[in-house]
Amino acid sequence: DRGVYEPANGEDWTEGGFVKVQSFSDDTERAVSLMPSGEKTWPTALIAGFSMHRFGVGVDPKEDTEKKLGAIAPIRKGARALDVCTGLGYTSCMLASRGADVTTIELDRTMTKMCQMNPHSRALFEGNIEQLFGNGADVVKTFEDKTFDVIVTDPPTFALAGELYSAEFYANLKRILKPKGKL
Repeated sequence: DRGVYEPANGEDWTEGGFVKVQSFSDDTERAVSLMPSGEKTWPTALIAGFSMHRFGVGVDPKEDTEKKLGAIAPIRKGARALDVCTGLGYTSCMLASRGADVTTIELDRTMTKMCQMNPHSRALFEGNIEQLFGNGADVVKTFEDKTFDVIVTDPPTFALAGELYSAEFYANLKRILKPKGKL
């Protein structure tokens, strides 16, 4: 990947300053960047100009993630969880903080670099999170039946990842979800 702008002179997102963090992805041939979404909340990611969170409609990225997990709560300690489309890792990090053993899939290795730059994503590199790389539609085909207790999928817009909205993709999610599991 080319063009990652890293914090200079001790600048850090956690100190209230904003740092330009952007890159061009060799994996997807798209521009990727972190974008502040407010002074007191977590940044979002822009991929080819598309925001990966709903912050523009009154929901910040942290709240957006909490709402997604609220829809599948409670998450029991030791639950096997799959997060399709890691992005900035917020879903994986929150699942792990609630005791789940997390597997996450990301197409774009540049997003992992963004996670390394973002203090709110750093838990992605600690604890019970296994990160896999590849197209989520292809990777889910490799899992055995009834592997996961919980599956969260929040793909980018259809224009960027139409296959992650297909009937075949959801049939595979159903296949790898345990009975009484939550999607």
